[in-house]
Amino acid sequence: DICERKGNMQRSLVSFVCLLLWLNIILPSLYDRVEGIHVSFDGNDDGGGDYVSTTSVLGVQFGDDIPSVIRDSITGLLDGVQPSISIKIVPASANVSDVLASFLGNSIITLGNASISQYMISPLQLQSAGSEGFVVVQSRDPLEKGQNVVVFAGQGKMGPVFPFQDVSSVVNIGTLYACYHVMDLLGVAFLHPLQPYIPSSLNFTLPSNTSSETTIEKPYFPFRGWHVHTQHLLELTHVLNGWGVQGPQDKQGWRDMLPDYQAFLIWLIANRQNRFQWIILSAEEWIDFANSTERQSRLQTLTSMAHSVGLLVGVDMPLALQQQHAMFMTTGKGTLQDQTKEIQASIDWVVQCGFDYMATESGFSEFTHPDDTMMLAWMNISTSYLYDKYQGRRMYIKCHCSTGQVASDYIDPTTGKPINFNFLPIFADERLGIYPHTVQYYRLDDVAPTYGNDNFTYMLDFMVREAPARDTIYYGESTYWVNYDIDLPLFLPVYADSRLYDLRLISSSGGGQHLQGQINFNSGWEWGYWLGDVVTARAAWNPYMNLDQQTALTTHLGNIARIFGPPQQSIVQIIEDVIQIQRDTFINGIVNGSTPANITSRNGQAYLQGWDTWSDIMTLADPHTSTQPVKEGFNDARLDHGPSYWKEIEPLLAEMEMRLFSSYNALIKLSPLVVPSSLPFFDEILDSLLVMCLRARQVHALYDYAASWDTPDRSKDWRQQRLSDAKYARLNATQIMLHRETLYRVPSSRIAGWYYNPTSYSYGYLWTVHSSYYWIRDEMQATHPIGNETSPCYMNIINPIDVAFGEGIYYNVTILLYEILEKFKWLGDITECLVAPEKEPHY
Repeated sequence: DICERKGNMQRSLVSFVCLLLWLNIILPSLYDRVEGIHVSFDGNDDGGGDYVSTTSVLGVQFGDDIPSVIRDSITGLLDGVQPSISIKIVPASANVSDVLASFLGNSIITLGNASISQYMISPLQLQSAGSEGFVVVQSRDPLEKGQNVVVFAGQGKMGPVFPFQDVSSVVNIGTLYACYHVMDLLGVAFLHPLQPYIPSSLNFTLPSNTSSETTIEKPYFPFRGWHVHTQHLLELTHVLNGWGVQGPQDKQGWRDMLPDYQAFLIWLIANRQNRFQWIILSAEEWIDFANSTERQSRLQTLTSMAHSVGLLVGVDMPLALQQQHAMFMTTGKGTLQDQTKEIQASIDWVVQCGFDYMATESGFSEFTHPDDTMMLAWMNISTSYLYDKYQGRRMYIKCHCSTGQVASDYIDPTTGKPINFNFLPIFADERLGIYPHTVQYYRLDDVAPTYGNDNFTYMLDFMVREAPARDTIYYGESTYWVNYDIDLPLFLPVYADSRLYDLRLISSSGGGQHLQGQINFNSGWEWGYWLGDVVTARAAWNPYMNLDQQTALTTHLGNIARIFGPPQQSIVQIIEDVIQIQRDTFINGIVNGSTPANITSRNGQAYLQGWDTWSDIMTLADPHTSTQPVKEGFNDARLDHGPSYWKEIEPLLAEMEMRLFSSYNALIKLSPLVVPSSLPFFDEILDSLLVMCLRARQVHALYDYAASWDTPDRSKDWRQQRLSDAKYARLNATQIMLHRETLYRVPSSRIAGWYYNPTSYSYGYLWTVHSSYYWIRDEMQATHPIGNETSPCYMNIINPIDVAFGEGIYYNVTILLYEILEKFKWLGDITECLVAPEKEPHY
């Protein structure tokens, strides 16, 4: 017995030595070491609380179904957490027991079809996730052996494979969603598309009394897409059109912007989108490059990058719309056979670039259109050619909310009258999908005094009616740009509320069972607009139909505000207060609980938004067709035309200013409590809210000054004080705006400069912020009752022929101006209206 026990001891000793050698010599060779992460744990390790570790090692295991770009993204994010500890990359097929034993007291992330993930996630769980769904399991002891190791595992399901795709190269997008859900759980957040939030420490805690937790998620809508509106000079306008900052020949400049594009693709995946699109541009002055094989090559790079992360990518190419440098399929000249050849050649060119689908638009502009029968023929030709020749690729067409145009040869089946020209696609090939489109931040059932509308309820009815017959995708907006929001800037979290509400309303109105989802129109990311973008994107994944609207909104905002730490609930409450202020005053014109009988010129948005030459002209021509809410002008207030300023408008302006500043004062008090690593995002919201407050103060003061021009009970000193208040507000806002320029995620010269670029505008989408253009124009018009400043042509910065109506359509502009001059002879010279400045203006 003694000898036998001695032999056993010797064998055990040898085994123990061998194990030590294996752990210290062989195991390290299995792992690549990457520095740069800190893991924090809270609580205690008594089995009833949160897991505790003093470890400094994190294992990361990728399955072979995780694309290299995603691996690089995740390790790069982890590497950004400070102070650093080490990451060890675990081989995909490593033995589960051995790996877990080697990470005792530490943590592991395992993603995709890696060995540990497959052990922790059952095929039945994956099956229940459904198409594009995912499963994430958190466990502190996966083998249930009392081991002290926390593991996060994530896997997902493939989405649909389309006939035009090579199944062997299709990425499992559900697994990629799982990857970034794990990153969310660890504390990383994907808010601004070009700047993910990286915490100072990662969160590996599990809820108390829980040894394991499983999350299974699946998308509510199958179509979850993003439209980057490259007709405006945005962060990605150059790169998406094959341009460098120096022009189309600047290939190196184009390459230098690819990392921004890649970051955006990751943002789309992290926020559970499955496709995106943009408008491709062209202009006579650079037509050779526009149609070149070099441009195609660059576009092929972009589509390949999108495919590498599982995204479908589309191009928006209008059929014949000649507005804002849009590249279109046909000139509309010659015979139908000639036009067909042009359309087919355009589609061939697009598909060669690697695009998976096409979006298009009807008409020659938002306000003009060709013969309705010809338009319908173009829809059918393009749809059938793309689908039949290119393995089932789909065409989608925008159905705009502009008014006043009808297709006289086609009768609306619901009214018996000639159909709205925008709804002509209901008579087209059933394979043509539709994008019913609303503008700005209005809900589908809000009052919406824009583009000649009273509201958008007819668009809701249109969607519900058409969804069973053809692919129907809601096309709302989270930014509009022109004069309206981000280019002031106005901080408008009401966009988040409206887009979430609309998806819920469509679903509960009978369209949900057929509606495919949404494509969201986006026009810029700075000034806190990422907040509305994240809610809008996530709402298509989960609109929380089991909750009421307010609770669903709070949940979405809470998922964002978690980065702020202890005051997160208070921050959400303040953002919701701002949303309510905007719903009350900006949209509904409510003052002291009273809603005006007529919303025209009695809503806050009309006054806080910007006004330029062409918004003035459109309003003069026909206020009902204005592309933004109309207001009582400064001279109207001065002469007491329209609504009574002191009885109807001034109380509204005062209420907006007071309530907005109250929210700002509440928010700034929370600054000391905010987690330091999240301050860049908090400060952006804070600055954005303050600038909007100052805009409300400026407008209120300018109108007081203008309206009291000849008012006996307002002294000269009082009037001068109001003018000083307005100027002080503008100067304070200017300081904040110039400071924030230094914090933009791309060089400010790209998005806030004045220079040659692919769009029809001479300036970036934030140039009007940089120059305080709208603020100064209002001040000049408020303080000059007579003279050039009163003309709508004053401070014109756009070429209307190029921007609003398209190259070569001069006739429409001159006729419009002629009609206005006949109606308002006092306007005088219109030369300034017809040309944009050759050089950047300074005011």
